[in-house]
Amino acid sequence: MQPYIGVSIAFGHQMIAWADQYFLFWFRGGEKPRSRKAYGSEHASEERQGWFRHLAAYIIGSSFLLIMNWWIGDPARTEAFVNIVRVWGVILVIDFIISFSYTLWPKKVPAKKVE
Repeated sequence: MQPYIGVSIAFGHQMIAWADQYFLFWFRGGEKPRSRKAYGSEHASEERQGWFRHLAAYIIGSSFLLIMNWWIGDPARTEAFVNIVRVWGVILVIDFIISFSYTLWPKKVPAKKVE
């Protein structure tokens, strides 16, 4: 529940906008959402922004979990909370490596095939 709160706060606006676009397209005959592909420094910037959102979600969700851990005061009963924070922390580090790698090695525009 608590990680859900962090993710909702950090990514909520973005997820709702995406869902609105597709709802309009699927059920109201709206314009088809276009997937805009970014390359180079623009893509790297989007990846970094995504990681900072992930970091915000981690801070909010982990704070709730660790406060609950402290409030309950029984490490045996709250071990799962600490494990969630640990696993999420590993995922955050992996996301950092991937997201910031695009700063060093930018995504290139695919070459057009010549037939």
